[in-house]
Amino acid sequence: MALIREKRLPQLHLSVPVPTRAAGQRPNPTFAPAPTPTPNAKRASTPTALSSQFRVADFEKLAVLGRGNGGTVYKVRHRETCALYALKVQHYGNPAAAAEADILSRTASPFVVRCHSVLPAAASGDIAMLLELVDGGSLDSIRSRLQGAFPEAALAEVAAQTLSGLAYLHARRTVHLDIKPANLLASKAGEVKVADFGIAKVLSRAGEQCTSYVGTTAYMSPERFDPEAHGGHYDP
Repeated sequence: MALIREKRLPQLHLSVPVPTRAAGQRPNPTFAPAPTPTPNAKRASTPTALSSQFRVADFEKLAVLGRGNGGTVYKVRHRETCALYALKVQHYGNPAAAAEADILSRTASPFVVRCHSVLPAAASGDIAMLLELVDGGSLDSIRSRLQGAFPEAALAEVAAQTLSGLAYLHARRTVHLDIKPANLLASKAGEVKVADFGIAKVLSRAGEQCTSYVGTTAYMSPERFDPEAHGGHYDP
């Protein structure tokens, strides 16, 4: 295991572990199981056993973490255990809601935001996903609070963890399609997790290529955004 030295970023209140990897050495995408829950959150952190017992009413909404066209993400607290989570409520009629819930419910990687449970739909037909709370916020929000640029070593670690998450997803034929700072969450301990699978695609068979052009244009690769200017074709 590579030695870790900790680089403190006081402007972010975020501790970013910077590994002493040799130049060109690839990160080790070891997909360990989720950490063992802490004692005070044990009952609320075992979704397989308790998913049928969870209801939206079991959680107290503390704050709004984000809003979008398809839904709202809340910071919530389980009323019985006081464990904190993020609750993503996808509005009725959003065609991507069921697909995102299906992808996240089958994903288990330390580099992808964890879905504890898909809660029973409310009378309105909304879909609610109980997600782990990543306490540092998105990289986009961290960047907006930062005085100056990210240190290069921190960017290298962000890239290494993000690529490890993408390697995990691609090995399972899942294509995210919208990697950008707003969709990468960072914990105060320096963990980076891929989030927001609203337009992700799951390929039906091995070897199939994704030809979708959806995404955020500012973060698309040049050949995907403008294939005619880069050889006249887009190679997935």
